[in-house]
Amino acid sequence: MAESYPSLEIIESLKVKPTDGEIYLLKYLIENFSNDYEVYFQPFLNGDMPDIILVRRDYGVIVLEVKDWLLENYIIDYKNSWHLKKNDQSVKSPFQQAFGYKSNMFDLHISGLAEKNVLNKNVYNIIKPFVYFHTASPSDIKNIFRAAEEKLISEININNQNFRNGVIEFEKYENKRIYLDQKAKQIRRDKGMSLVRENLDIKILKELVHGNKLFTDDIYFEFRRYLKPPMHVADKGRDIRYGTKQLRLTESKENSFQKIKGVAGSGKTTVLAKRAVNAHKRHGGKVLILTFNKTLRNYIRDKISDVRDNFSWGAFAILNYHSFIASQLNSCGIEIAPPEDCPISKLSSYFNELYSNTNLFESHNSSISKFKTILVDEIQDYQSEWIEIIKKYFLDTDGEMVLFGDESQNIYNRDLDSDKSIKIKGFGSWERLTKSYRAKEESSLLLMFNDFQKTYLLPKYDLDSIDSKPTQLSLEFDIIRGFDLSKKAEEQIDIICSNILKIIKENEIHPNDICILSGNINLLRSIDKNLRELLNEETITTFEKEEVYQELHAKIKNLVNGRRKCEGFKNNAEKAKCEHLVKMEIEKTMEYELKKLRDSKKFSFEQNSGHMKLSTTHSFKGIEAPFVIYIASGNDSEEVTYTSITRSKKDLVVFIEKNNKYFDFFQNHNSIKFNKIELTNRSTGLAEARR
Repeated sequence: MAESYPSLEIIESLKVKPTDGEIYLLKYLIENFSNDYEVYFQPFLNGDMPDIILVRRDYGVIVLEVKDWLLENYIIDYKNSWHLKKNDQSVKSPFQQAFGYKSNMFDLHISGLAEKNVLNKNVYNIIKPFVYFHTASPSDIKNIFRAAEEKLISEININNQNFRNGVIEFEKYENKRIYLDQKAKQIRRDKGMSLVRENLDIKILKELVHGNKLFTDDIYFEFRRYLKPPMHVADKGRDIRYGTKQLRLTESKENSFQKIKGVAGSGKTTVLAKRAVNAHKRHGGKVLILTFNKTLRNYIRDKISDVRDNFSWGAFAILNYHSFIASQLNSCGIEIAPPEDCPISKLSSYFNELYSNTNLFESHNSSISKFKTILVDEIQDYQSEWIEIIKKYFLDTDGEMVLFGDESQNIYNRDLDSDKSIKIKGFGSWERLTKSYRAKEESSLLLMFNDFQKTYLLPKYDLDSIDSKPTQLSLEFDIIRGFDLSKKAEEQIDIICSNILKIIKENEIHPNDICILSGNINLLRSIDKNLRELLNEETITTFEKEEVYQELHAKIKNLVNGRRKCEGFKNNAEKAKCEHLVKMEIEKTMEYELKKLRDSKKFSFEQNSGHMKLSTTHSFKGIEAPFVIYIASGNDSEEVTYTSITRSKKDLVVFIEKNNKYFDFFQNHNSIKFNKIELTNRSTGLAEARR
């Protein structure tokens, strides 16, 4: 018998009973598969709850969406969209739901899968999604897809005829051809993913009967970590000394609404972590923790791990807002696909409007799983509508909701109240944390942070001064002026890297303590490649490595060229149009794939990996490091610059051009040791690294 998590006995006693289809499939899998198969019922994957997941070590994973639908009540159009027959109401395709869970495993849940998939597209096949239709027969499956297949053939013929007759231009024809070809593949795919009682043996066993070398042990155990979350024991925590106000704010209370603001380093995330644990201990339910910054997930998890208490990791869902909403839309079966004619330039505004729609879940409100505690970090990044959506649809009747933030880090320029505070209603007055624990109380860092606030941010925001006892130059840190050269930073990669290397070696800085920040990903990617070569060490980044970037671009280029076949056109004008389309599609596809890859890198970003870290300021916001190297840009706002420098706990190095508007501040600040950059070349740096 297959291993079941939880046991069938527990599943049948759940408050929310499984459907007939779920019970039948569970019993079938448990009774007909050997004990090297693992069956997980509705596992809580950081917000996602797929119906059933089947895992076999060394073989792979199957995601099963279960539907007790009568297929005669549904139709599928040629666009592979599902509708109710009686009123033509659109419903989300169950196959899209299953693929949504699979996609999230790659992009959100399972660390490293997205990058492995870029390097080897076959990795995507280690997870197989299926939809089980409990009441359907094989003929029902054929019938529901037949009309879509016939209509699709008709659309393909019409498109070809219109082009031959000169009714449509080449670009419109070519785009429609690609679109219809994709829909044909999707329909064939979905038809093959359909399970009914009669074909369970054939299809499921076929997928997990042969070993898969790509489903390595590291991937398997990462799946296990999420599917069967371990217990955290008090002995794994550390002794944290909370301030009086901090300790009071960690108390979890029923029917409570609070907002807490704090200066950089005031321990907001430490308070959040302790409150999350206290909340779970109080009510025994799940706690939702939301951020805007994807990279914060593992940092918050580390802070929770520091808490001395016993709890299951399955009690916490830690996600950024957009990922959480997307997962909930998928679970509810709400269609979120943009209109077919929506240009790529409008996609961002389409999704922003969608995710800000306060009636988004109205028709599913009664069926949504609620949380008794919701904690939101970095609230200054949130739009007011997002808070309303979370509170309205996902907070339990007697639940608590607490917001944490700092308006001086308002890098997205969100709306403020008339008193220059973050615009939030219904959460009472602000609780304020003004003492910074990030640097020593006598550190010159705190003096500099305060002075930067006064100089650049005070006119904009209702700011709290950081409690400090500054001294004269404390020798706690150096500010190293980057380059007052005529060329831009990206043209001085070798010089920047050589000087970074010199600073690291002279000060004997451990790689785990270092984070390099910039607003320019291309610059960071080049610096990362150079430093890895100089140091012969791995790094942790919130973006793709240069090698991965180049490989991804080559693969996309080959894929698009293979699909478009421009060399087949004898007419030079048509060939030129085709080549232009190829170029645009490569750029569009590259942008899409890079976003997915970067999101995955951010979600798996480990603060304490033992390696040097490189990140954009936006991705590192809310996190801290003992030694921060900030490469300033002339485009950086006051908020971005302040956020960058306040990531440091002890040592701060700033590379800044002489014409930067913040140059004089750093050069003239009396607590800062300001040095000129040494024009060390790369070969010298390499020689030093080898010593």
